[in-house]
Amino acid sequence: MKTDVIEKMKYIETHYPVETIEYDSIKLWPFLRPNMFTIYYYSDQDSNPAVMKKCSPIRRVWESITTTSLKVMFKKNAAFVFTDDVGVKKYNGIYVDRIMQGFFDIEPETIPCVIKLMPKTIVAENKYINSDFIILIIKLMGMFYKTKKVDIKNISVLDDIIAYLKIEFDYSKYLDLFKILLDFYSWYFNKIKPSKIYVNCYYDFWRLPAFFIAKRMQIPVIEMQHGLINTSHIAYAGFKNITPNPYPDYLFVFGDKFKSAISEYVYPHGNIFSVGSYYINLMLKSKERNVELFNKKYSNLSDKIIITVVSQHDIDEKILDFVKNVAGIDDRLFFIFIPRFVKDYHLHFKNNNVMMELEFDVYQCMQNSHITTAVVSTCAVESLAFATPVVLLNIDGLAVFNYSHFFSGIRSVLYATSPEEYIEQVYKAVNFDKDSVVEEGRLFFTDNYSERLKNAIAEISDKYNAVL
Repeated sequence: MKTDVIEKMKYIETHYPVETIEYDSIKLWPFLRPNMFTIYYYSDQDSNPAVMKKCSPIRRVWESITTTSLKVMFKKNAAFVFTDDVGVKKYNGIYVDRIMQGFFDIEPETIPCVIKLMPKTIVAENKYINSDFIILIIKLMGMFYKTKKVDIKNISVLDDIIAYLKIEFDYSKYLDLFKILLDFYSWYFNKIKPSKIYVNCYYDFWRLPAFFIAKRMQIPVIEMQHGLINTSHIAYAGFKNITPNPYPDYLFVFGDKFKSAISEYVYPHGNIFSVGSYYINLMLKSKERNVELFNKKYSNLSDKIIITVVSQHDIDEKILDFVKNVAGIDDRLFFIFIPRFVKDYHLHFKNNNVMMELEFDVYQCMQNSHITTAVVSTCAVESLAFATPVVLLNIDGLAVFNYSHFFSGIRSVLYATSPEEYIEQVYKAVNFDKDSVVEEGRLFFTDNYSERLKNAIAEISDKYNAVL
């Protein structure tokens, strides 16, 4: 991965007049920058690893139609919730959304719009919009609906940036969709009049036009933190103030530590609320149950140092190779390996000191391990809330790139580049004082989640009601 991506962003946004690139008087740069810098970030890889489930276009269309409830889609005055099923967890026999469940619990009526990446059984059918159904509508509109011809102002600036980054970026395909998306969401939101827009990840080109229209209509748009936010994250770094923009109005984060990593040009700091984490809160309340379930399955590991390894889809095989090498050196270490997306080689993997965990929740495992290991996963932060110290694998320099500044001064997180260094760091971390680890965890995760969430939503609602 190109770890100079933020340097490139800073140079471009301070040396190129990106704010002058316009389409029908709309400033384009905020809509395109996430995709462009993501492409640059992965440009030294053979490909950007896909995470979408594999299925034929016909089946994808069929599933989008059969899993979408039109009754839900056309609810009026409900909160519209953009989410996905990757964060859906089964708890006490029911599915909960790890990131967005708090909004579903608070809002009287919601319209979930779900990106489907997992098997369709994971979310109850006929209770949501499959995001592919929206895509289907947009594609059909593109076939039969002709938008007016619009000249793009200063498109040469965009061409120059693409040349500077040395990437392939066909912006024409984005612009073909752009006006259709704006027209669709203008029609749709006028039809259903949503009370609020909630989103678990704002930097998706298919979603950004929806936020832009909602903001024009004075509908509050609120993002809930779903993963790591730091100064190396392309979606939360920024070096030029461009308005109007499609960024959500407000951001809810897990704790105060994340606020300082966010550019004022993306979110003004007065619009960021620390509310905590729904699922961390739930797991802490369920500690006794989780310990019982874990000990029942892993009852024979009393003489082992248990390490939960949280993988990353784009470097999964590198992480697994590293773990196998360590396991071959020190058999006192026992690894619970949790893939982000399960592949065939995970299902056929065999190693006496490495368990491929496909049943338990990663949070249950972190809560019951001596150490958590990751590269760039948010679990490196979340682990501290469970008093479990962290040893990061600095594969391709990614752990240091993403976390060195963020974890500055944090003693409960260590780094390792080689298997030998990793083993040394594990034996150091396993002796850390648990109370000190928890204390550092509180810097990242605030308490009283439900109360803080309600108060933040009420404060935002009062602001909008006062204006309207």
